[in-house]
Amino acid sequence: MSQERWSFLDRLAYRSSLTLWSRAVRTAKSADLSDLRLVRDRARKMRHNLNELLQVADTRLALPRIGSLTFPKPGGTDWFWRPNLWRGPLDIKGASSVESKTAFGDEVTLFHDCRLSELTLRQL
Repeated sequence: MSQERWSFLDRLAYRSSLTLWSRAVRTAKSADLSDLRLVRDRARKMRHNLNELLQVADTRLALPRIGSLTFPKPGGTDWFWRPNLWRGPLDIKGASSVESKTAFGDEVTLFHDCRLSELTLRQL
């Protein structure tokens, strides 16, 4: 995908897909529940892939160019890293009664020693 452009068929499929999803949005309030459930499941699968693409793109596009000295890191720091939790939206925006060892994305896991978990998390 780096140097390749969308072909005519790719552009046609993209426009058709936009038309299809726009129609699904317009008809969602009056759609049959079984049809609505099917469309919702398809949308969730698509949203997962789109969210991953957006997170990678946002992360890469936010980085400074190679050789740039403008990368913001604290003084005296040799290297700097932030997990995906702080760089972009996660699939699950929040959770309540979070158990210990709950993973949030691929890079962050929450550990705690509460017997009765009253932790609530929300990503803003």
